[in-house]
Amino acid sequence: MNYVILDLEWNQPLSPQRMIRDPFNLSGEIIQFGAVKIDDLKELNITDRYSEIVKPVFYTKMNKHVTEVTDLTDEIISQGRPFEVVCREFLDWCGEDAAFITWSDNDIYMLEDNMS
Repeated sequence: MNYVILDLEWNQPLSPQRMIRDPFNLSGEIIQFGAVKIDDLKELNITDRYSEIVKPVFYTKMNKHVTEVTDLTDEIISQGRPFEVVCREFLDWCGEDAAFITWSDNDIYMLEDNMS
C-alpha cells in the first residue's frame, strides 16, 4: 500500500461572476500538485516526493488571495504543464494501491471536479 499525503493548490475566479458555469460549474482550477509518499501510518517516513505546477486553462489570472497563500504568480503558473499530463503522471507516481491522506476532503473534491 502506498500512503500518499496530497496537497493541491487551485486558483479561483477573480469574482463570482467570472466563475465558469457552462458546460460545468468549475469553482477552482488546480495549479499545483504536491504530495509525499510515506512508508506506513506508524513510522511516517517519507519515501518519495512529487511537486508539479499546472498551467491553467480557465482561470489564468491569479486570484490575489490565492497568490498570498501560495506565493504562486501569473508568471509561475504560465510555465506549468497541462493538467492532463500532470494528473496522469501524478496518478502513475501514486501507483495502483494508493491511499490518499489530505487535510480535508476539499482536495479530493477539487481533483474529481478538475478531472471531470
